[in-house]
Amino acid sequence: MIETIDPHRDKEISRSGQAVIILGHYYNSDHIKIPIIIKKFYSTSHFFDELMIYAFMRKNPHISMINMISFNQEKNEIYLEYIDGHNLGEYSFNNSNEKVNIIKQILNSFIFMHSLGLYHRDIKPENIIFSKTGVIKVIDFATSCFNTRKPFCIQTVGTPGFIAPELLREEKSDYLLSDVYSIGMTFYYIITSEYPSEEDIDYNLIKDDMLLKIILSMTDPDPRGKLTMVQIKDIYEDIDFKEIK
Repeated sequence: MIETIDPHRDKEISRSGQAVIILGHYYNSDHIKIPIIIKKFYSTSHFFDELMIYAFMRKNPHISMINMISFNQEKNEIYLEYIDGHNLGEYSFNNSNEKVNIIKQILNSFIFMHSLGLYHRDIKPENIIFSKTGVIKVIDFATSCFNTRKPFCIQTVGTPGFIAPELLREEKSDYLLSDVYSIGMTFYYIITSEYPSEEDIDYNLIKDDMLLKIILSMTDPDPRGKLTMVQIKDIYEDIDFKEIK
């Protein structure tokens, strides 16, 4: 059951084309202060689109998915758990073992998400938080959609360097495979600490041959050449990662 809360607003964090993100807090039944993220939408339609996704995920929980605590329909607000950590775009990786652990968690989270028929459609380092407890959390489902609602997912969305080429070419797309491309480019960033360029991607920075093969498959400009997430995970678990720095 979703509890009703009336959170305090502490400070604005960011703004997008759809919502304002605010850091806030509330007090639970034991009078303990709980930090939360308040997502206030400009329009009711965007509010309901994202509320549907978070409500669905509450029924299908996964450790790597950010949780919805509550919502307020009158205010067009969704209240999300606060994650104490950093997004991968601003995080300084400690060692190769940590990179391996993060990649494994990302694989598991998106295998789970895709098994539910949910496509993220804007996967990038900034939309994955690595918490201080060592768990990744996928955030920002503003452009996500379900495979049962493909006709409503016609808008081309994504971030330069991470958006699949077939979307830029405005070709008919399988959003699952478009997600795979974005995940592959996110792995490229984790391994190399370099943001991928749309014009030129230096794959020579990846020293492990098997890992290079995986990422080349995930980022193949022809979507028919991409592996599924399950196939990628099976190959990934056989790599020893001696050459990841």
